[in-house]
Amino acid sequence: MKISDCNNVKKFYDLGLNDIQIAEQVGMSITWVRNARLELGLKKQLTAKQKEVLELRKQGKCCVEIADLLEIEGKNVKVIAKKVGMPFTEEEKQRSIEIGKIKALKIQYGNINDVQIRFIEEHHPSWIWVSGTHGGNDYMELRCKDCNSVVRKSAVAVRKSKKMICPVCLESRKQQKIQERENERIKRQQEKNERFWSQSFEQSSFDWKSCPECGLFFVGKNKYCSDDCKRKSLNRKMDHRIRKKYKSNTDITLKKLFNRDKGVCWLCGDKCDYEDYSRDEKGSFIAGKNYPSIDHVYPLSKGGLHAWNNVRLAHFYCNTIKSDKVVS
Repeated sequence: MKISDCNNVKKFYDLGLNDIQIAEQVGMSITWVRNARLELGLKKQLTAKQKEVLELRKQGKCCVEIADLLEIEGKNVKVIAKKVGMPFTEEEKQRSIEIGKIKALKIQYGNINDVQIRFIEEHHPSWIWVSGTHGGNDYMELRCKDCNSVVRKSAVAVRKSKKMICPVCLESRKQQKIQERENERIKRQQEKNERFWSQSFEQSSFDWKSCPECGLFFVGKNKYCSDDCKRKSLNRKMDHRIRKKYKSNTDITLKKLFNRDKGVCWLCGDKCDYEDYSRDEKGSFIAGKNYPSIDHVYPLSKGGLHAWNNVRLAHFYCNTIKSDKVVS
């Protein structure tokens, strides 16, 4: 192989010609040109299409984007990218899949906004599309048909077939149920009162009873004057510490202790407040810090008795802080 012929190969290679074009210029076979190029240590020259793909890969384009720009098939783009040493990453492959889905929807429906509108109408009929796209990991703004509130939803949640619930409507229904339960309770209480006072009875038929919990007199068949007194009495009876016979004095109640100690907390000296309480959504009783409670001077857990000489009135908060300590 002559040195001049090799120099010609090198000259045409530097001009960007491939093996076929160099063979035509020097008048040799393609095999001879390829061997000369290998002897000179030159890599195979990229074709024009390969150069275009390489340039677009350097710009970070994915497979579908390159195929659209160069108007070639996606599988050919993958082969060329692998040949030029820049294969597609998993993230770029996923992006190509997402773009492909949007393209398919565009072909089916036309305008991208029409795509989103029809998609929401088909999969989530209780919502109206406002903005955004359900492709990729973006967000969409949807308007609830019931309350007209706009809610921001992730595209992942929108693509799922599970029914989407409006948080504003959910909170409204929740408050409505609470109000309905309260109205039903008031209605039952009114009906109970009406039934009682609609009875025809003589003065002598009144059966006055004394509530064992608070000591108030009332008329009725129940043992306690109210549900609160019944609950307090049952809670006290269920206390395993007080239930033991040698520690029990069933005559002790919070009302009686409140009257005995004149409503003053023996731990801090401030007044206790019977109105310091609240109720949760289910109607459960929640005592406040200043609500009165029964405190045992010498704790039951340490052998103290549930007797009048061992109980004092205390704030619910003070009683909690004291716990099972002995205050001298």
